[in-house]
Amino acid sequence: MNKSVLILDDASETLGELIQMLSTAHVKVRVCFSPQHALQELEVESPHLLIAAGEFDNMTAYQFADKAFETRNLPSFVILNSAGDSTQLRVARHPGIIGVYYKPVKIPKLLERILRFLKTV
Repeated sequence: MNKSVLILDDASETLGELIQMLSTAHVKVRVCFSPQHALQELEVESPHLLIAAGEFDNMTAYQFADKAFETRNLPSFVILNSAGDSTQLRVARHPGIIGVYYKPVKIPKLLERILRFLKTV
């Protein structure tokens, strides 16, 4: 599979298992731990999918996904801290967010959705 994924993670949740499984499926994975670094990476190469997880000093995962969609029309999976997050309604209505997951994430389910999506692009 000649596809790529950019993961923005605040490192509060280990996505190492997901990264390993994506690599095994021949998906190119780039990982960033700050929104600023991820924005720089988007300038270098636009991935097929963004996975945004976590809270950062100046931006939430939702806000980053919104910015990536606004500037790159990039589809995203967003991982939120809980079902009670204040962004839940906005996330559900956002045209660029194609999947929402809540911590703790069930990695096999997320992997299945990612691979299914990547087959369509």
